[in-house]
Amino acid sequence: MKLLSSSGQGTNTVSAVLKTGPGDFDWVVESGNAVKLAGLIQDSTERTLALSGGGTLVVAGGIRVAYGEAINSFRIDDGILQVDTPTAYRSGGSSNDSTVTIGSSTAALRLKTTPADAQSQIGTRIVDATGRGLRVSDAGGGYAQVVPMEDINLHF
Repeated sequence: MKLLSSSGQGTNTVSAVLKTGPGDFDWVVESGNAVKLAGLIQDSTERTLALSGGGTLVVAGGIRVAYGEAINSFRIDDGILQVDTPTAYRSGGSSNDSTVTIGSSTAALRLKTTPADAQSQIGTRIVDATGRGLRVSDAGGGYAQVVPMEDINLHF
């Protein structure tokens, strides 16, 4: 597991496109902090990128698969993944198997799209690993946000 982390408060900006190599990556973006990437390219090997820490990882222009021949996925366990495209992945090849998994109650995916379009991706491009179900809301600024359903207290 390769670890890329941020610390402190505020926004860290990476102006270059980051290319991931072989192996899995775990992004730890601390709460109250944000990391902005100009873009993220994965090579054609199968991998999962995970986000935790409670902060926001912003990928401008989308996450692109360089060759598109393998399954690539992103898992959000804690924090917000904001992808500035309507879908989280733009494939550079033929793969349509890329997914974003919502892995906990503190995870959120924000896409530059309408709530209706984000809703249509649930179950195919957006996967619920919480067992709670997912809901979509308008996050403002042209973004739709996908988060787990809240627990409902039926005690009266």
